[in-house]
Amino acid sequence: MVRLFSILSILSITVSSCLLDHRERSAVLAAEEESINNYRRLGDSITLVIQANLLKNINSAIEEKGEAYAIQFCNLKIIELTHSLSQKYSCMIRRVSLKNRNRENEPFNDFEKEQLEKYTAGNIKGEPLMDELQKREDAVYYYKPIFVANNTCLKCHGESGKEIDLATEIKLYKYYPLDKATGYKIGDLRGMWSLKFKKHENTEERKKTTK
Repeated sequence: MVRLFSILSILSITVSSCLLDHRERSAVLAAEEESINNYRRLGDSITLVIQANLLKNINSAIEEKGEAYAIQFCNLKIIELTHSLSQKYSCMIRRVSLKNRNRENEPFNDFEKEQLEKYTAGNIKGEPLMDELQKREDAVYYYKPIFVANNTCLKCHGESGKEIDLATEIKLYKYYPLDKATGYKIGDLRGMWSLKFKKHENTEERKKTTK
């Protein structure tokens, strides 16, 4: 009887331990999933804010002095604006493209290049392109496709002699002699946003800054 009681006690402890391990694993997985969702929401919020900010500045430049002036404005101000927004949101923000206009928008590493190639291949196949989140040892990376949204974009990224007038073309050659970012149509994949978050930073706290 004593032996049976001992065996039952051991089994009870073992089962309780297994249940506890299962709960712990479930809790870890739930926390991991919530962390991923937080980064995804944060990345989406930041890119929406930045996209609206950039379009507002570009449209203002076009309304002020026309498309040719907007080329000069972009050359001087857009990278600077992106850097300032990176500081505001405490993450590295980049616009990346395989058909870049500014050399600073080239893929920074193999991960960015691979993601761009993945988006490009999916776009050719007509697949829906979604945002991507990748966790690595050093940081969390958020990627989101950028599309040519409207006719305003085509005034600097469309076809030469059609959407792009001669004055704009001259400015493009002056500021971007190695430009590869023309020939687009509305809906084309232009590139992607690439955001880098340091893992130890609190996504919930920083998410408040985008509101």
